[in-house]
Amino acid sequence: MADGADEIVTPGFPAWSLLHRIVFRFFCLYWVLWLSSIWKPVAPFVATRLFHVSAEAATYRQTGSSDTTLDYVHVFLSFVAALCGTAIWSMLDRRRDQYVMLHSWLRLLIRYRLAGMLMGYGYSKVFLLQFPENSLSRLGQEYGSFSPMGVVWSFMGASAAYTVFSGLAEVTGGVLLFFRRTTALGALVTFGVMTNVVALNYCYDISVKLNSTHFLLMSAFLLAPDFQRLVNVFLLNRAAEPADFRLPTFRTGWPLWASRGVWAIVFALGVIANGVDAYKKYAAPKPRSPLYGLYAVESETPDGWYRMAFDTPDSFTIRQRDGRPGYYQVEYGVAKQMFTIKNGIPFRWSRQDGNVLLLTGTVGGKETTIRLRRIDETLLLRTRGFHWVQEYPFNR
Repeated sequence: MADGADEIVTPGFPAWSLLHRIVFRFFCLYWVLWLSSIWKPVAPFVATRLFHVSAEAATYRQTGSSDTTLDYVHVFLSFVAALCGTAIWSMLDRRRDQYVMLHSWLRLLIRYRLAGMLMGYGYSKVFLLQFPENSLSRLGQEYGSFSPMGVVWSFMGASAAYTVFSGLAEVTGGVLLFFRRTTALGALVTFGVMTNVVALNYCYDISVKLNSTHFLLMSAFLLAPDFQRLVNVFLLNRAAEPADFRLPTFRTGWPLWASRGVWAIVFALGVIANGVDAYKKYAAPKPRSPLYGLYAVESETPDGWYRMAFDTPDSFTIRQRDGRPGYYQVEYGVAKQMFTIKNGIPFRWSRQDGNVLLLTGTVGGKETTIRLRRIDETLLLRTRGFHWVQEYPFNR
């Protein structure tokens, strides 16, 4: 090794192979680029000029999807830049034998980012925010009209216990990642959890494929240094060498206390604040529509209405006979027994008895009275519950 290389190598650590150094350079650049917002002003330009996408697809907007055109462009730019950067880095820094210190800081970044994601998604499941109980609109929908993603949401929403269990698995993995000594265990838990999440996202066309795939790869990246140790224990029945926790470390003085303070803040925000915020949303009152219920449409309507579901105080759903849903924002005037759809159509309501609701308003340019009959909401999916003893499978 050249004399000048002594100044750029962390003493006391073995040299890395050429392939090891190149792979690390690529992933170091890729993770930093993908996690940053550096491409936000660039991605729309590349999308329109290079890939010739439409103006809408080349515009940032909140859609709940991480698989948008710009998300793919973001990945493309990160990948190409990381490849080019790796080539330049490898030429300029070819005398360096290893990147132990840089690797330790990169692991720290990925640990905290991955843990933060797990806390967010985990708590949203523990407190039934991501997968709440199935709405009346969903319960009144024919199974064949579900999208694959809708099947997963309905499946998870049918069992609060399973949803909480899956959330606790994510929270457990996230908490373990905050501690260096439990990082390998946390990465193992996370790898298992994210493998299942990625499989669901791909198999059921859920629009977070890119993000979940990256988080799965992050957990694999954290596990990579322990790969041989895991093989020795689980496959070869050999003793494993202890993990090396020397870096990054701060022995004394203000760097030590500063590092502890930063860790405490990150831990508090990731674990405690996330949990408190999710609990507040879970515990907050959940108001219902004044007309709450699932109704069958008994009268003729110009647009072929089949069922109506009144769930929340600001919206309702109309399902047509061909299965197509319509979602409408609404404002209620309870005192006058009226509601107004956001496009300006007012309806008055009255009840004939406990189960019949009459809506009077202008539909298709014509004054119309729509007769609705409430459907019994004690549906099997809600009432079946759990049974220890079953002489026969109960599969309906």
